[in-house]
Amino acid sequence: MAGQLLVAVGIDANDNMYPIAYAVAELESKDSWCWFLQLLIEDLGPVSEYGWTFISDQQKGLDKAFELVVPEASHRWCVRHLYGNFKEKFKGQALKDQLWSAAMSSNEVDFNCEMEKLRGLDEEAYRWLKNRDPNMWARHRFSPRTKCDMLLNNLCECFNSWILAARDKPILTMLEMIRCKIMRRLQVKRDLISKCEGPICPKIQGKLEKNKTLSHRFRPMYCGNGLFQVGDTLVDQHSVNLWTRTCSCRRWELNGIPCMHAISAIFHNRQEAEQFVDKCYTPEAYLRAYSPVIQPVKSMKYWPTVNQTPVLPPIVKKQPGRPKKRRIIKDSEMEKNKDPTKLCKKGG
Repeated sequence: MAGQLLVAVGIDANDNMYPIAYAVAELESKDSWCWFLQLLIEDLGPVSEYGWTFISDQQKGLDKAFELVVPEASHRWCVRHLYGNFKEKFKGQALKDQLWSAAMSSNEVDFNCEMEKLRGLDEEAYRWLKNRDPNMWARHRFSPRTKCDMLLNNLCECFNSWILAARDKPILTMLEMIRCKIMRRLQVKRDLISKCEGPICPKIQGKLEKNKTLSHRFRPMYCGNGLFQVGDTLVDQHSVNLWTRTCSCRRWELNGIPCMHAISAIFHNRQEAEQFVDKCYTPEAYLRAYSPVIQPVKSMKYWPTVNQTPVLPPIVKKQPGRPKKRRIIKDSEMEKNKDPTKLCKKGG
């Protein structure tokens, strides 16, 4: 099929991929993305009311579409794509690790510290990264309203691999296969969450248990009015407020899951950490997301006959980039055509 599949994918209450919308366009361009985003916002609701946050690669047409259609929305860059541009000029494992350390810093103090370390390694690399808007890629600048501190758009890659069998089919077959997969997925997820007995979703419970284990090395001191000073040394101390559900490390604010410092204070009060997890991670919130039902569709022979002009296929346009000279050979074909008397170079 000649064309581009445009997709919007979200994240559900259990940290799983949640398909939201998809469409087929002739090219991946500014006009195509503007059309797709306009329809998406009409369905989801205005940004001013819901505060949508988008994360994407640095595709030029998409960046311009965000500015035109949803200028008030929060927009993040995928750090993997940012590093892809970074490594063209600055190579080496040390610089790569330092970029990721800066991006993952959850508060401004740690961020500035990591940036100074990068400056000590390479002044040019420091200036290059400093010129990029930290609101787009640095975790400490993310809004706590979204309760999501993701730095990557891996969910799109998950969706890509999930629909791999449908991508090379004719357009109607492809769209029907994707529809059926999503229709089935919604019901499977509803069945799975019905077996959940805890107050929060299973993956979130796993993250919380990890923080519980890490919290044992901290010593909380109660200061009054829900305030705690939590630390293991004089150098590593944090301020925790159980009433406002905040910690000076900012991890709790960013993702809605109590950090190890907060859990240490919660245990001091003889309370359950699950009570302090944000409501967006509850099975009830999960079920609300999967409550819509995609209606079944009868086959084409049952469709009513209309006297309208038939829908014509889209105009085939040349796709950007160099076309492939050879088609991709599948592993099954390689096994079929392999000479049993010769050894394979792969993994030799």
